[in-house]
Amino acid sequence: MKAAVMHDVSNIVFEEMPMPSPSMGELLVRVKSTRVCATDVNMYRGRHPGSFLPRILGHECAGEVAEVGDGISGFKPGDRVGIDPVISCGKCYFCRMGKNNLCENGGLMGREANGSFAEYTIVTPERAVKIPESISFDVASYMEATGSVYRSLCMTRLLGPGASVAVLGLGSIGMLQTQFAKIAGANLVIGVSRSQWKLDLALQLGANVVVSAKEEDPVEAIMRLTCHRGVDVVIEAAGVPDTIRQSYEMVRSGGEIIQYGIGPTSVDGINTFLQYYKEITTYGVRAVTYNDFSSSVKFLEDQTIRIGPIITHRLPLEQTAEGLELSERQSGKVLGVVINS
Repeated sequence: MKAAVMHDVSNIVFEEMPMPSPSMGELLVRVKSTRVCATDVNMYRGRHPGSFLPRILGHECAGEVAEVGDGISGFKPGDRVGIDPVISCGKCYFCRMGKNNLCENGGLMGREANGSFAEYTIVTPERAVKIPESISFDVASYMEATGSVYRSLCMTRLLGPGASVAVLGLGSIGMLQTQFAKIAGANLVIGVSRSQWKLDLALQLGANVVVSAKEEDPVEAIMRLTCHRGVDVVIEAAGVPDTIRQSYEMVRSGGEIIQYGIGPTSVDGINTFLQYYKEITTYGVRAVTYNDFSSSVKFLEDQTIRIGPIITHRLPLEQTAEGLELSERQSGKVLGVVINS
């Protein structure tokens, strides 16, 4: 099979690989679409811990069952599936709690095991969720992102009818967070970005108000929009020091921060006095559980969550490296990049 193989930092080679064969209890999936995630970009640039080279990157994907290993029922060749990228043992403390995303012995497809920037990949059946014909493979490649955002918002106490929410960073994840916040009943959803076209799109996807971080101070703008009280919930979706620090300043007393964005370095300048004084609750979010992943199907099937406007670029498998670099640069009107195998 053909695959995009990472051999070193910023070095991906499109090459021929041995065709994988499913063992007992495994599925061989013909990959159709893979969403380029920030984690892929960080691994490509050597900024993500735990990469094992050489490796086929890619983990947010969908495809078609090509072969069914012995001992599996419920799947047949031709079944359309979304793939949960979280690898878990099913036996450790966290797996027994239903939090397989925190598995002590697991990992991530495309990091601890070969991923989906290839024509085929091997998965276990519990990680394959059937999808209807009404969901395209490109849209299905957003199942993990959709399920993860859904998970993050289910953690909060304050997000609901009448809530005020600020979404910092309007990449693919920020656009999903904006839609989910509106669906949850938030009365005021504020999108914050330096990019005007992303602000315009956020308004189309449910934001009530947008703030250009290029034109004004986001903290001052948020305080003005909330009668100087601050928002109930801040969703930090950029993962950069400035927006992480700003989150603590713009959330109201007793409010919540969803720290969704991740970066490769620690952040200086966070005022922990504000955490104490304002009694701020902060949530971290890591990937998805089985339930989160399967829950994403209903949102995508009825188009409660719209993925089409988020996907701006589609590239063939042989241009995987270009897709990673395009996603990293975010120059021009780049938002969601999908690799088609």
